[in-house]
Amino acid sequence: MKTSIWHLSLVLLFCIGLASTFPTRAYGQDTQSAPSEATSPDRAGSAQDSPTQPVIPTVPERTIYRAFFSHVANDDKTATKLESEGKNVDGFRAHDQETSGLTVDEGAIVKSVALDCIQALDEMKAARHADAETRSAQSANGSKAAVSRSEMAKARADSDDVVDVHIAQLRQMLGDASFAKLDKYVRSLIQPKGVNVAKPAQRPLFDPNAAPELNIPFTLKQNGGVH
Repeated sequence: MKTSIWHLSLVLLFCIGLASTFPTRAYGQDTQSAPSEATSPDRAGSAQDSPTQPVIPTVPERTIYRAFFSHVANDDKTATKLESEGKNVDGFRAHDQETSGLTVDEGAIVKSVALDCIQALDEMKAARHADAETRSAQSANGSKAAVSRSEMAKARADSDDVVDVHIAQLRQMLGDASFAKLDKYVRSLIQPKGVNVAKPAQRPLFDPNAAPELNIPFTLKQNGGVH
């Protein structure tokens, strides 16, 4: 009896030792676990190699319309000069209005608001220059008066307010549907660098050197229509 128990103990010890030499696994599951997505060499390499997507800056609406208003004002000066030389500029004057899909009356509204905005900005700029000249003349040594950061910020804010007011006037006077037509045309005409915008078909005439000073670089598509 003792011999049988001793033999049975040996068998159990042998079975336990045999089982410990083989890894356990669940039914239907491979013994080698697949590498996780987080630790996969291929995925890690692709994550490191993927280039950073460029961030396209959002251009303020007032910046685009300030450039457009300046474009309208400069085109008006160009047309007046060409007319004095005896040239027919009817197509040139009507180009923005016709290309944007506005009526003749709506085109006249756009021109009036644009010219009024540029005139107001020019008057503000002239007033600032006059004030600077006065302060320089009053200084002890006659040197140019320094402009503080707060003064620069206020001048910029005042200019922005003028442009915002005239954009609001356009919205109100044109109505939503016509303003949407104008806005689509303006954003295709005034193209800030780094932003992909559709290019309208136009012939060159406008002088880019006459563009206003802005806080971002931009490209103004050329206008045309002079015979």
